[in-house]
Amino acid sequence: MSLILKLLFVCMFAFGQTTLLAKAPKIELNAILNNAVVAKINGQQLMLKLQQRSPQGYQVVEIQSDYAVFLIQGQRHKVKVGASIGSSTSAPINRVQINKNSGMYYVDGYINELGVRFLVDTGATLVAMNSQVAEQLGIDYRASGTQGVANTASGQVAAWRVQLNVVSVGNIRLSQVQAMVIEGAYPTSVLLGMSFLGQIKMQDSGNLLTLEQTF
Repeated sequence: MSLILKLLFVCMFAFGQTTLLAKAPKIELNAILNNAVVAKINGQQLMLKLQQRSPQGYQVVEIQSDYAVFLIQGQRHKVKVGASIGSSTSAPINRVQINKNSGMYYVDGYINELGVRFLVDTGATLVAMNSQVAEQLGIDYRASGTQGVANTASGQVAAWRVQLNVVSVGNIRLSQVQAMVIEGAYPTSVLLGMSFLGQIKMQDSGNLLTLEQTF
């Protein structure tokens, strides 16, 4: 191989590597919590605390009320909540808007195709319900669930971790959602927790909460 061809080959290879490294990641900012974010980065759903570095090398270096700044491969990426970057094609969106009621967000939905009234709770790790509601929904939590304990205002009570076949709110529908069944009458409302909310986008404008599911 001549020296000129060798130089051309090296230049083409180096250019290809530079282009690959400069490719922008796909980031979807689903929710902003107190000191953390829920985001989908290059197809992976993650919860990242401020300044925490994920095993993939992703880091959140700034969190504001309506946006976060990610540091990925030495590049800073500012993303607004409910928005995404790195994709040039638009995707279909299912959207539900919920008005605040007495300081809370309540919304009608379905668990395993049976109607329930949800209270949106970003502080709940899982969708959660009391054992009375679970029985009404036909969930055999004692047989299918994993037993543990939950902390309530009355102290520790028995709880079971289960998997719900389908959870839906409006036209947003998710399958195989993790949930918690708590023995007794607490919580009084079915909590729509992060096992559902963490898979979609959320934007809270003060008195209106918008939920979005993209495909």
